[in-house]
Amino acid sequence: MLLGAGMLAVVLIALHAWRDLDYWNYSEGVYVLTSRLLLDGNDLYGDVVVAQPPVMFLAGGALLAVDDSITWLRLGMGAVQALTAALAAVAVWRLTGKALAAALAAPLAMLTPWAAHEHGLLTPELVGAPLLVGGALLAARPGRAPAAALLLSLAVFTKLPFVVPALLVALCAVDRRRCLVWLAGATVAQLALWSAIFGPSMWDDVVLAQQGTGLRTVRQLAEFGSQGTWNLLGLLVPAGAAVVFLAGSTRDRALLRTCTALAAGLLITLLSMAKNGTGINVVMPVEAALVILAVSGVVWALEAGRERRTLAAFAVAGTVLLAAQTASLFIEPADPRPFTRPDASGGFGPTLETSQVEAQVAQARRCDPTVAFSGPPYLAFVAGRRMPGGQPDGFLTAESSRLGDVRARATADVPVCPQPE
Repeated sequence: MLLGAGMLAVVLIALHAWRDLDYWNYSEGVYVLTSRLLLDGNDLYGDVVVAQPPVMFLAGGALLAVDDSITWLRLGMGAVQALTAALAAVAVWRLTGKALAAALAAPLAMLTPWAAHEHGLLTPELVGAPLLVGGALLAARPGRAPAAALLLSLAVFTKLPFVVPALLVALCAVDRRRCLVWLAGATVAQLALWSAIFGPSMWDDVVLAQQGTGLRTVRQLAEFGSQGTWNLLGLLVPAGAAVVFLAGSTRDRALLRTCTALAAGLLITLLSMAKNGTGINVVMPVEAALVILAVSGVVWALEAGRERRTLAAFAVAGTVLLAAQTASLFIEPADPRPFTRPDASGGFGPTLETSQVEAQVAQARRCDPTVAFSGPPYLAFVAGRRMPGGQPDGFLTAESSRLGDVRARATADVPVCPQPE
């Protein structure tokens, strides 16, 4: 396991250096700015509209309490990803008994296409992934149902759609009844706790206001779905092989069941892309679950020899595709190919590179400090500026049919510091 830990550390440092201050994801800016507001004592879910449950913002606030900088926050979130990767490696070792496979699984889990794309960003997908993988590991152990249920319940209050994989994992737990009871109890306890702390308005934001943003068209959903499928293609074949063929030979059948349930549940959450505002980055935790099964499937296919030569060839081809997709992010981030599916016209690279971020932040800081900033929330966070109406989530306030009053207050908050060009 020392080899895996060493490779994981090298990958973490390299990815952190590569990420630098590049601006990749609108949601990251919303979430980091909201975490700062929470730390500063602002009324989240009251004065401040918030789209997600509180667990992620508590994690972000805890990191910002140590150092209020995007560099530190991204390093901390990179460490969270490394934790997910380490848990995936433990799962591979328990499933296969192969130390080398487990060691390789650790850096691979950091270098799948969307894990690399989202590296170090404060999002519910990154915060929830280690909770879900850890829950699957514990649920496969006798006597660990309470701990498994607690982790799974925390994941639900990181992002509500995670209730699907959490429930499926609990249903496949070694001690299913106890795990389900504890999951229900932990969920009810959190409902009461967060409602007591933040008030019932939390559910207005997280549930009702989210629903008010509307749905994507069938064409848009098909485009999102095909991109997600393209990025998961390299993992799906070997993961499927693990599910079908490892059941009779794995060292830990219970873990195979919970990991399969986790992957299935996370695949179902991809349907959440039907809602406006949910991005393709929801693929990231699916990758984390599939890596466990895929690496185990590759081990099985290679050991099967001639009997499964075709399957082994597909597994190798999938690995090559996966590596090419991730490599293209580093080689040509502005328009990464083949990270982007072959028939797509647009890429998924950074919106602004580090030099552009630094220039625009400097311009934003030259504005009157008493006025709001009209640019992206990420730049507002780095520049130390506030958003119009004190609302980090400009998308939700602009698009939700339930937030007309909040939208009016933000619109009336003039003059504003113009968005840098």
